[in-house]
Parts: sequence; structure tokens; C-alpha cells
Amino acid sequence: MGRLDGRVAMVTGASRGIGEATARRFAREGARVCLTDVNLEGALSTARQLVNEGMDAFAAKLDVTSRTEVENTVGEIVDRYGRLDILVNNAGVTKDNLLYKMT
Repeated sequence: MGRLDGRVAMVTGASRGIGEATARRFAREGARVCLTDVNLEGALSTARQLVNEGMDAFAAKLDVTSRTEVENTVGEIVDRYGRLDILVNNAGVTKDNLLYKMT
């Protein structure tokens, strides 16, 4: 039995890196996970792997800078599972700029 059994999680920026690792860990702990990213193929690949391992996961294309897309994605999760318990806002949003100029 996992620590997140029965919980529903959404992880943004989940196609790679920390977001992917977080989504994988949540799924292994029993959560139903929606992996979101602007890179849908990456999120789909991870979601498929999790499903093939017997976990409950799906992917959705999401640009977190779009309020409409965020609302639609949350709506899809709630339609599918009846609720959303955990949100990991991992997606990075930057404008083209040099790192040392960003604050």
C-alpha cells in the first residue's frame, strides 16, 4: 500500500527531469497521475510506461501560461477522477533572456 493510494495528482512539466521523476514517484506511491507538458509526446511516453507497469496515469498537453488550457486540463482530471488532490507546479516559464538578468 502506497502513501498516496487513492489520491489524484497533476504534475506540470512532466515530460522530463524533476517533473517526470515526481510523476513516476507519485504513481508508484499509488496516486492516479495526470502528466502535463507542452511536449505532449514526452508526457505520453512516460504515461504509457506507467500504465504498462500497472499504474493509473494519463498525459495532457498543457501550456501553463494559458488560463484556458489550465482550466480545461483540471476539468478533464475532475471529470475522470471526481477530484484533484495534489498539484505539482513544476513547469518552468521564462522569457528569452540571459539567466543572470532574470530575477
